[in-house]
Amino acid sequence: MTVTVINSHAEFKQIINSGKPVLAHKPENSHVGFYKVNVDEQDQISKEVGIKALPTFIIFHNGVKAGEDVGRSPYELEQLVKRAAAL
Repeated sequence: MTVTVINSHAEFKQIINSGKPVLAHKPENSHVGFYKVNVDEQDQISKEVGIKALPTFIIFHNGVKAGEDVGRSPYELEQLVKRAAAL
């Protein structure tokens, strides 16, 4: 079971810091991979996964999109990741 979280951000947007508390304590979960995508530098990836607002966290489970979190609290993001991991 693999859960991947894509954290979209842009250099001009500092609101992405809202996701850092979740990212900071997740490394102990080896089944969850966190990746940052800079929407300014990697616009093709942004288009492919449908990022329209920042910050956006896209959650994939075994390569299939399992959820999306746009600007929610770190707690809500963590719950979304847990639900995806339980699939």
